[in-house]
Amino acid sequence: MKKAFLYNEKFGSFHYGPDHPMRPVRLQLTYELMEALGLTKLPNAEIIEARPAQERELALFHTAEYIRVLREANTGIIPVEGPVHGLGFGDNPVFTGVFEWSRYCSGASLQAAELVAKGFYDIAFNIAGGAPPRHAQQGLGLLLHKRRGCGH
Repeated sequence: MKKAFLYNEKFGSFHYGPDHPMRPVRLQLTYELMEALGLTKLPNAEIIEARPAQERELALFHTAEYIRVLREANTGIIPVEGPVHGLGFGDNPVFTGVFEWSRYCSGASLQAAELVAKGFYDIAFNIAGGAPPRHAQQGLGLLLHKRRGCGH
């Protein structure tokens, strides 16, 4: 059984802020521990560099307005329209790189689904995936894009 583990070094470079429980650096630490234990070199397993979702892929689920506002939030400053879309407070803080982070989380899940659907792997795991469902115009939770069609 062929297995793919999707990871990107950028996963550990984002920070939700000091008061938020989500710490993307944990993904980096988990990967480093897996390497130290030899888990990244298991037979029939491969590390695949995770890719960011393209905006056209995000537009399959999200509205153009939500994508625009989330892109504006990438500066780390809450856009004027951010609160309308659930961005900037609670589980959806705005931080520098929030749009890029969201693209990587979504893209890696789409990539995992593609790898399995095309028969390249039997199992594909995105360490940055798995948050609760989202809405087309609003972020609701730790990750801000719905990974449509990926079981997330």
